[in-house]
Amino acid sequence: MFAVVLVIFILNIWGNDLMPFINNVLLVGHIFGWLAIIVVLWILSPRNPSKVVFTQFTDEGGWSTMGLSLMVGQISAIYACICKSNSLMNLFFKKKKLINTTFD
Repeated sequence: MFAVVLVIFILNIWGNDLMPFINNVLLVGHIFGWLAIIVVLWILSPRNPSKVVFTQFTDEGGWSTMGLSLMVGQISAIYACICKSNSLMNLFFKKKKLINTTFD
């Protein structure tokens, strides 16, 4: 772990002109890695007909009803949407207030 910090420290001080190249190489590596994972999962995943995918629901979580199982499963997605919109609105209003107080 110390070696990683040391490499980052050295690159930030003396390798400043190499940073754009390193960032581009890492970006390409991440894109190819993501594509490799997606292709492997796509090829090896089991297939279901569309009727099964869109009409059959299973409650394998042990909840008492299907509706409760559905709501528990959507908590994280709903929470992410609420927090994202709230943080964006907060940023918008802070920026608007900052602009209005700065330039008035």
